Amino acid sequence: MADFFNKLKKSIDKGTAIVGAKSTTLIETNKLKQDISSTSRFKKDTLLELGTKVYELNKEGVFQVEVVEDLITKIAEAEAKVADLEAKIQLIQDEEKAKLDEINTQEAEAAVSAPVDAASTEVEATPVAPVAPAEPVAPVAPVGAEVSAEDVEVEIDETTSESGEYKG
Repeated sequence: MADFFNKLKKSIDKGTAIVGAKSTTLIETNKLKQDISSTSRFKKDTLLELGTKVYELNKEGVFQVEVVEDLITKIAEAEAKVADLEAKIQLIQDEEKAKLDEINTQEAEAAVSAPVDAASTEVEATPVAPVAPAEPVAPVAPVGAEVSAEDVEVEIDETTSESGEYKG
């Protein structure tokens, strides 16, 4: 009985460790994804502003790259920030995988190093239901023996013709 409780405790400890690792990862990645989303919105708005400004300046015939350079810089910075945030998410997911692998490795090492209890390795006999005797089988002629049509008994059902052929 103590063995059962030890196994239960180990299982609960492992489950708690896994939930802790996964929840930490989930919280951190959701924060980063929210930052990615807001940065992407900012980039989209800045691109719209850039396009509008370029169009209006070009329409007036006074377009110069220097006028929109600050917007182009903001867009490039937003792209770099998104790439950085995605790299952080990947790092967090890799760390979570390493933690889960460590948890599973510790459990496997504990299972290998645990002493074997002879009482826990015994196998209980499972009762087997009795089997009904098989129906008698018609005698079979030995190989090479001659058999006449009178010796053969054919059962006829809805899928068999009177000649014994399958109707399909």
